[in-house]
Amino acid sequence: MDYPINEKIMVESKLNTSEKIAYEWLKKKYKYSFKDIIKSNKTPDFICNDGKRFEVKALYVNSIMFSQQQMNSLKDDDFIIVVDTNNKKIVGYFKWKDREKEKFRIYVPKQNYSGIKIDEETHTKFFKAKNLAEFKSEGRVTVSDFIEELLEPYFKKFDNLRIEKRE
Repeated sequence: MDYPINEKIMVESKLNTSEKIAYEWLKKKYKYSFKDIIKSNKTPDFICNDGKRFEVKALYVNSIMFSQQQMNSLKDDDFIIVVDTNNKKIVGYFKWKDREKEKFRIYVPKQNYSGIKIDEETHTKFFKAKNLAEFKSEGRVTVSDFIEELLEPYFKKFDNLRIEKRE
């Protein structure tokens, strides 16, 4: 899509894949222009001139993940936009106060991993490999193989990180 220069800089440098999809959707659904949508560096992701606030979440299997800080920052009238990044479409849209009624499982990690940046591919693999039975159906049969698959992106980043397989 062709954007005016200021909008292009914002879209290409500040938005992840989910946010780009949600941004385009917001412009169509609410007839917002670039000047109406402010990209926040905190929760929620977008704050609009009319007072609406939007948090964007990528869908992993049937789950969306929030940090504890995000859970505490969201207000009842904030909107959650759920994005299927594989199909590049919005699959859910609801107010935060209505989250209990939604079909999506809300996942909050028990530990704070703010110092670790997990790439989207690893995150997707983790949620897609929800259980060993699903993993086995893909032809990977051992728990060691399962763990190795999850940690594979870290092997690339840290040469000295290795797992010894027991036979």
